[in-house]
Amino acid sequence: METSQGNTPFTSIEGLPTDIPILSENNGDLMKTVSQEMTMYYFTSRLSVKEVADFYLAGMAENGWEVMSETTQADMYYWVFMKGDTRQVMITTASNGETSTVSIIVEET
Repeated sequence: METSQGNTPFTSIEGLPTDIPILSENNGDLMKTVSQEMTMYYFTSRLSVKEVADFYLAGMAENGWEVMSETTQADMYYWVFMKGDTRQVMITTASNGETSTVSIIVEET
């Protein structure tokens, strides 16, 4: 697992496909885990869960991703996005008190 510590927001994520938007208002606490054929990126933001959700729904749509499934609960959003016939990305955001957590899981093709 790779971890980026500190309070300086990151503006790029090594290995993240360029058609997945990066939330610039992050806390600079990126963690990356590679397991089997999936890569998970995890970080937090001071934005509300709703603001993070709106950012990813709009950004993914702008980049040609289609929502295949969506689950929402009180302070949690979960989507599966597809692009083409083979590319799939799962994005989850949830409230964690004063911050929102974001996880992006990319299936390697």
